[in-house]
Amino acid sequence: MQAFRAAFQARDSRKPVDERDASGERIIAGRRSSARRSSDEATLRRELSEDLVSLLNTVSLDSSEDLGGHSFVAKSILNFGLSDLTRISIDEAAVDNIASQLRNTLRAHEPRLVGSSIEVERDRSVDPRTLKIRFNIRADMVATPLDVPVNFVADLELESARMRISRLTP
Repeated sequence: MQAFRAAFQARDSRKPVDERDASGERIIAGRRSSARRSSDEATLRRELSEDLVSLLNTVSLDSSEDLGGHSFVAKSILNFGLSDLTRISIDEAAVDNIASQLRNTLRAHEPRLVGSSIEVERDRSVDPRTLKIRFNIRADMVATPLDVPVNFVADLELESARMRISRLTP
């Protein structure tokens, strides 16, 4: 994905690249070799944040189709996203179930997070009258030479059933 994002940001995806040196040998374009370069921690966090927003605001297939007899589909990219949260109210049992749904969704569809390190905790200090439910999420992001700890806040806005990701920090 990094190569596609870099091409999009540089707006050079449609530019033909056929550079040659003095002897006529083809020069590998910078945009094609960029995937081989390493990324800094800030870039990794920014890209993770963008992808988390997409993941947590996509409604999974099992929200509308029964995948009971299709365990491989239930765990595949076809079931990408979070369960439909439009019917969630401030009912405590339903809200407490969201934390486990978040954890399971992150484990299934975000390979940059170490699955066993993902912790999702509801922040009960948020006033229910704000129509927002907040979750504090901690995990380790896979990186070399050491995994990087990340913390972020996922706010579920009940009026729109949208997730907002903020405060992605070490």
